[in-house]
Amino acid sequence: MDKKTVFAILGEPKAKTVDVSGEDPIEKWQYELKDLKNQVITFRQGKVTKVVVF
Repeated sequence: MDKKTVFAILGEPKAKTVDVSGEDPIEKWQYELKDLKNQVITFRQGKVTKVVVF
């Protein structure tokens, strides 16, 4: 899934970070979920590579 699709489904994230220390920048978007949990979606080259809920 790409960033445009994630944005269309979940809207604006609470926070965004970008790690440019590696060969490909890694971007993380954080969302607050309704049940007081957080979701972090990680992108590499504009595609989702990882989703973590905590």
